Amino acid sequence: RSRSHIVKYYDTSAIGEFPHRLPPISRRPKLTDISNAINFKDIATELDNLNLAVYTPSLYLHDSAKGTYSINYDGEGLSIDGREKGLRKLMATNLLKRLESSVNSFRLTLQRIKEYIDKTIQLIDDYEENITIDMATFTEDLDDEDAAPFATKKSKISLADMDYISWRRDLAADQEELKMLLLMLSDITPEHDSKLQMLIADLKDKFEHLINEGNKKVLIFTAFADTADYLYKNLAEIIKEDCGLNVALITGSTEGKCTIPKFECTFNNVLT
Repeated sequence: RSRSHIVKYYDTSAIGEFPHRLPPISRRPKLTDISNAINFKDIATELDNLNLAVYTPSLYLHDSAKGTYSINYDGEGLSIDGREKGLRKLMATNLLKRLESSVNSFRLTLQRIKEYIDKTIQLIDDYEENITIDMATFTEDLDDEDAAPFATKKSKISLADMDYISWRRDLAADQEELKMLLLMLSDITPEHDSKLQMLIADLKDKFEHLINEGNKKVLIFTAFADTADYLYKNLAEIIKEDCGLNVALITGSTEGKCTIPKFECTFNNVLT
């Protein structure tokens, strides 16, 4: 039942009125307080320059080999290059989602993509006739639901069937682009992470100006475990020391954490 439905059709005199619901507060912090540092517009420009060629090896297949690489979903044929183009689009979107979540999550994702590229270039440089590239290993940054169509056994491409020289050229271009992005992000430490610092200020204001008497509880939700870990690392100690309050962390990929001494930090204990 909605609030309006209950107020209209039920007698609420015994339980009182609904609490007043405060309007949401939207924050739009800059990326960092460092002058002349990279900003969101600069990052968007740099991301547009990425080929993300590591996710589309089938684009470099020799014509004579393309017919041997296909996947069948529910009776409908889907070429491997069609699947990879979908993966590339998902990864491009995922990078923006990671940046929206936190600069740390974005940075970690860039590092992982660069590691994929580094390993792939090394495979090409160590070329042997029987080397294959397994695309299923490149989806760990996607949500499980997004990654599912790409986690297939039919995801391997042989270098022998590819114009791997052209592929290496495009991989190297992405490698340099990612190096530059990571270098430009390196100065954005937690102290200069505007979003994190604004969150700290909002939390302290909440603790000092309680909405309900005696209630200092705060729940922070975030899309990615990387961001949750980053927040716990940078919030738990400062909140414990400055405000005398305990902090706990729950994610779907790790056991729980908390600042309560001698507390058994299993997932369910911390959640409860």
